[in-house]
Amino acid sequence: MIKIDFSIALAIALSLMLGTLFFLWIGEGRAKEEREGKRAEHLHQCPFCTYLFFDTPGEEVQHCPRCHSLLTRDDLKEKK
Repeated sequence: MIKIDFSIALAIALSLMLGTLFFLWIGEGRAKEEREGKRAEHLHQCPFCTYLFFDTPGEEVQHCPRCHSLLTRDDLKEKK
């Protein structure tokens, strides 16, 4: 049987916990970047009043919330 001092066992346990927390933190950061990237795909700017808004998926014609202009998907894609 291997004899381990209490301080060494404590150091190993703390290292494992910190390592686990570090990898969870890195994973959450990557997940957040992916969510923000997907969210940015639906962010559009009205060409008339320059208002930023999120589009509604599945609708061909969008309404600007501020000036109520009618915008098609092609209008929104041209500005990118």
